[in-house]
Amino acid sequence: TILPISHNIMGTALYHPLSSVPSPTHFLPLLVTVVDEQSQFILCVECLTDGDGNSCLGQGNILASVVLDINDEDSVESFEPPPMSMGSSPEALCCCRDGFIVAIIRRLSLVFVYDFSNGDLAHVGKCRLNQYIVDAAIREGDAHNGADFV
Repeated sequence: TILPISHNIMGTALYHPLSSVPSPTHFLPLLVTVVDEQSQFILCVECLTDGDGNSCLGQGNILASVVLDINDEDSVESFEPPPMSMGSSPEALCCCRDGFIVAIIRRLSLVFVYDFSNGDLAHVGKCRLNQYIVDAAIREGDAHNGADFV
């Protein structure tokens, strides 16, 4: 069943952190979203629920959220997307691995990295790539408990 979320969602991902206890009956991940709320981009991590019990998922409590700070840049330059067969949606990409959550604002070329291992969104870093971001992924890193963003 489709979970109606919101029309102002820029990007989303399902996330199952290492610290969560697996359910014996089903896999119920967290929902990570980037939302556009009155020109503020907000990264949210929330629970999914069993909804009304008839195999329909529902939105649960918001576990953590943070406003992505795009205004501290000297110039907030916007990059036009290249021609792509699937279009330029979604506007934001979300990548999750272990305790890390990465939010990417494609057109603004901004990458935000957060650590969610303790249940809070702790800011790890931010960078600007100076080009439109077509795609992104996160993988296991070389360091212990590390991750690489590619």
